[in-house]
Amino acid sequence: GQKFRLRMQLGSLSSEVVLSFEEPWLFQRQLALGFSVFRTSSEYNSTFYSQIQTGFEVYLRKHLFELWNGRLSYTYEVFDINNISPSASAIIRALEGSNASSSIGFQLERDTRDKIINTTSGNRVEMNFRFAGGPLGGSKINNNYSMEFRGSQFFPIFETQAQVLALIARGGVIQNFGDSNDVPYYNKYYLGGPQTLRGYEFREVAPRDQFNEPIGGKTYDAQMVPMAMNDDEWIAAVTSYVRNSFGNKGALIFPKDVARIREEMKGITAPWTQETLQASLPPIVKAAKDWKVSASDQADTAQNGCDADGKTRWETKSDQKKGMWYQVELPAEQAIAGVRLDASGRPSAFPKNFKVEGSVDGKKWFPLGTSHGLYSLSEAYFGAKPTKF
Repeated sequence: GQKFRLRMQLGSLSSEVVLSFEEPWLFQRQLALGFSVFRTSSEYNSTFYSQIQTGFEVYLRKHLFELWNGRLSYTYEVFDINNISPSASAIIRALEGSNASSSIGFQLERDTRDKIINTTSGNRVEMNFRFAGGPLGGSKINNNYSMEFRGSQFFPIFETQAQVLALIARGGVIQNFGDSNDVPYYNKYYLGGPQTLRGYEFREVAPRDQFNEPIGGKTYDAQMVPMAMNDDEWIAAVTSYVRNSFGNKGALIFPKDVARIREEMKGITAPWTQETLQASLPPIVKAAKDWKVSASDQADTAQNGCDADGKTRWETKSDQKKGMWYQVELPAEQAIAGVRLDASGRPSAFPKNFKVEGSVDGKKWFPLGTSHGLYSLSEAYFGAKPTKF
């Protein structure tokens, strides 16, 4: 028979109101027609902004052939991004206000599961195709199209103990087109939580901005595959996440860092072990009081930046400008593979960009590397080269 549903959920972090209706036998045919009107508000997607999503959907659903069903839909929704924190990145601030999305979608589904809840056998395959914007209207920022696959297979192992093996595969890609420069972060993919990736917090696994806030990705998959099959951007995003989770503290890794390491390690084909991996890592040289330090600005406090005391620091006390420098003379020449700038004492006082140069005699200088400054902690890595300055 006809289905009518009203769902209301009110909370301090999120609220939702959904009104839906479905006629399963349109014109006395095996063709379902339905619609839903919805409004959701969320505070838990991010600590930097609030999101309200309002809209409606109209759809047709029909059995196609064998066990396959099809669903054709049209959706119009408005995304409101507000209450943006003053410390949010430019990526988040760029979408402040309301943006409309007009889209059509098509879904193919095949379901042979014995039960929807506590499934013990069968499988389910779902393929979703979506096109938004362009001739359908809406805000230009929402011009994008996407494809997503979700599949699961269930095998009963020990029926007497109700043990079931579930194999689950998921993947998706979304791409902007036309006048849209990028996919909005509210349409991108995030992983984390019991529905996508257990062991991680909600939306915790995703590319991040310079303030370490998840901003989503254009592709995802739930398979564990060899790293060589993933691109530099994917590896950089995952590595950056690991370096700042589980009690770790590290700067973000950029795709150029991954590309450099690929080139350095391209001749290695044997599997890594803990011993060989540890041996390949350069040892950390901690700041020492016997280092000779000088600076272009505030030279009298330059030693505070390398005195092995986390309670003191060196700063220019003025905006960064071209020609500023900070120099360290080591007691003896040694191979240097990277530098770390720790601004945790005053996280906002980080350099916008910086370059690292080396010298053996303090007169002839050679480039080592460049990097973007990052909130609180900045790092630059390069191939190990002998230097004293």
